[in-house]
Amino acid sequence: FNKLNSLSLDFHNRSTTGDLLLRVNGDTGVLYGCLSLGLRDLIKEPLTIISVLIMLWSIDPQLTMLSMIFLPACLVPTKLLGDKVRKISKAGMKAGVNQTSMLVEVFSNIRVVKAFGLEKEQSNQFEKTNQIESRMGMRALQSKEMLNPIIETFSAIGIGVVLIYIFATAKPVANL
Repeated sequence: FNKLNSLSLDFHNRSTTGDLLLRVNGDTGVLYGCLSLGLRDLIKEPLTIISVLIMLWSIDPQLTMLSMIFLPACLVPTKLLGDKVRKISKAGMKAGVNQTSMLVEVFSNIRVVKAFGLEKEQSNQFEKTNQIESRMGMRALQSKEMLNPIIETFSAIGIGVVLIYIFATAKPVANL
């Protein structure tokens, strides 16, 4: 609030009330979520990956290198879908800002809306902005949900390759 309050009048002329409300309420919630969940994962996940790789390397360096081939196969779809989700999320946020701005304007000027009988037109406009926001949310959800099947497919292929490697390099057991 203090930062937004200190910005120039030009900034406020370019911004909508909905955008400012979303920045104060929405960004604060997102920041809190990142700090509470993301910081822990930022430390834990890299340490886990490094520990597992060291352990695997100490057991079988050749198998570890073979399994590392599949890492880019998982990272590329993650990057591509992440970019797509980010782009869709920005469009969804813009739709949310438009919707919030519209609500603030309508409710701030409800006497004018009622005086001129604009309830139906305002409802139609709200329905349009709501549909856009819902569509963006569904597209983002679809993109996020596509990631798991892709990674699971590459994981299954990787497990198959590891099994083939194990059977190909296994030494026959002598008959007793």
